[in-house]
Formats: sequence, structure tokens, C-alpha cells
Amino acid sequence: PWSFMIYEYYNTFLYVAKYKSATRAAKELYTSQPAVTRTIKLLETELGCSLFVRSKNGMELTKEGETLYQYVSNAFSTIAKGEELVSQSISIHGGEIAIGTTITALDEFLFEYLEGFHKLYPKIKYRISTQSSDQTVQKLKSGLIDIAFITTPYKASSDLTVKKIKDFDNVIIGGKKFEYLKGKKLKLEDLKEIPFIHLSKEMQLREYTDEILLKHNMEVETTIEVDSAHMIIPMVKNNLGIGIIPLSLAKDAIDNGSVFVFDLKEPLPKREVVVLINKSYPQSTLVREFLSKIE
Repeated sequence: PWSFMIYEYYNTFLYVAKYKSATRAAKELYTSQPAVTRTIKLLETELGCSLFVRSKNGMELTKEGETLYQYVSNAFSTIAKGEELVSQSISIHGGEIAIGTTITALDEFLFEYLEGFHKLYPKIKYRISTQSSDQTVQKLKSGLIDIAFITTPYKASSDLTVKKIKDFDNVIIGGKKFEYLKGKKLKLEDLKEIPFIHLSKEMQLREYTDEILLKHNMEVETTIEVDSAHMIIPMVKNNLGIGIIPLSLAKDAIDNGSVFVFDLKEPLPKREVVVLINKSYPQSTLVREFLSKIE
């Protein structure tokens, strides 16, 4: 069984089978001929059979040796292929990065950053998954992704390294039904009678919204709850309520006039995009290079 053997025993066996000579195998392995012969004898003793017979052509494999050679050569070929794939996976020229991100972090930062990094290293592959911040952090802790991009607020964790990337603005948008308030300087409390379009509770934008409303002692009616910030815009456009959303996400709808931004006397607090790394897992050369380009 493999558990009783040493990797070098099988490696020596392959070299002797290839060159049909213990002397030539020893030369290729940078060892002595007696050491090679001794290793083959130990292997034969362990397996309980002869692996080679001497002939005028050198050391020929026995029937048992042929059977062993087929499997050992396949195993070593598989190991070599695995080493090659591992080498590729950490190479900055042809590896792979597993990234977890929230939709907002993707819109606010990652799309643009990936474009620039891809121009530098066009052969790199990316596996990108989008989930809530909590789900993304859990994937990072489990080692399923190399890097996580999320937005505030988030739950801090001592086993993760966190780096702030940028701030971004958030606004409250409304549709044509509420244009009678457009251009007026408003307090947030002035909107308390208008229904809000909310994200589901596990999303960071929902947590951010709830914190703001709680700070202003506002209990607002929730007419619709959605699971993506992108869904807030069509809901608002169709006058089903108003919603808090990143400014960049709503920019196109604002520019074409289908929604407008409420003019608040006290602007909404900024949020942050952050990148997280798991301290428990070593970073590959590729991941370190990816992170080094983030200013």
C-alpha cells in the first residue's frame, strides 16, 4: 500500500524502468548505483514480488513490474499535471482569481478596476460571485474565494484584513408622482408619509437605510421589498414608492428624467467600498499583484 512507501521509491522505480539500468538511473537522480539497487530491493520486498529481471538489454520489467509501471507512471503524470495547474493558478500571467462581491461594490469600483487589470494581464481568469456582504464574507472565511469586495455597513471580524477603497454617495429618489417636492429643501422627516421601496433585510443597503430612518425616529410604510438595489429604480419610476440608492446606480435614470433626487438639507451619510482578505490563507503571487494595484 502507498502508506508504506516513500515517494522517492516509486520515482527511482520509474527511472530504472525508463533507462533499464540502475547505473544510468543513479546518474539521472544524482545518487549512487548501490543506493538505487537497494531502493529497488526494498520496494520488491514490500510488494512481495520481483519487478525487474536482467537481460542482454539491461533491466527488464517483469509482468508485475509492467503492471506497477502503468499505474505509477499515470500517478506521477497526474501529479506533474497538478503541479503545472497550481503553478498556472498563481502565475500573474495565466492564473485564476476567485472574487466575491456585492452588486454595489461591483458597480462602484470593481467593474472599472477589472477593466484596467485585465488590460495588464489579459490571460488571467476570474470567478466572480455576487451575494450580500454577509454571504460574501462567509465565503471568504471558508476559503471559497480569494478576495472580497463589500460595502459598509458590515460586521467586523478579527481574522480578516480590511482596506478602505473609496467613499460613495447615496440619495433618495422619487418618480413623477412626487415631483411636487422636486427642488424643495427638505428634511428627511418631510418624507415620512411616503412609502419606501426597501431591500430585503440581509442586504447592506437595507441596514444602512434602517439606521438612517431610526436616527430620525421615522417609521415608514414599506410597500415593496426587493432583493437587488437595481430593482429599486423601476419600482420608483412606476411610482410605487421612493427609495435610498447609490447615486451612481441611479445616474442614468436621473439623467433621462425618469426619476429625480430629493434635495435634502442634510445629505445622506456616505458609504464605503472595502476589500477584505482572509489572514488564515496565504495569498498567491497573483492575488498579491491584484491587490497591489488597488490605490
